[in-house]
Amino acid sequence: MKKPVYRSATNELVLPLLSGESDIRKARLLFNSNRLAMLGLIHREQTITVADLMRAFDLGQHGIESGLEALERLGLIRVSKKTNPGHGRRRVITCLIPPDKDCFNIRLALESPQEP
Repeated sequence: MKKPVYRSATNELVLPLLSGESDIRKARLLFNSNRLAMLGLIHREQTITVADLMRAFDLGQHGIESGLEALERLGLIRVSKKTNPGHGRRRVITCLIPPDKDCFNIRLALESPQEP
């Protein structure tokens, strides 16, 4: 799957998909109410911790992790470990969609595979 593109002029997040089954299966990962809500909160905050997401959605580690894995695989977020002084390290989620607008439209762009 190619990287998503945010177009501020049209306020669209475009997910370019090849017509192959694996890209379509990856895109389907996004269309889940919890994942869309997580993406919305991450976009609004731009940087948030896993613990904050667990509290915000009242979900356990597994529910949050599966959502984050899907969003990261789609190229919408980045999960990294940062030092938390006095408490070791914590996982921090950063939104890869620019914070231009409060909301955005998601569009899927189906593309044909390149001919050899």
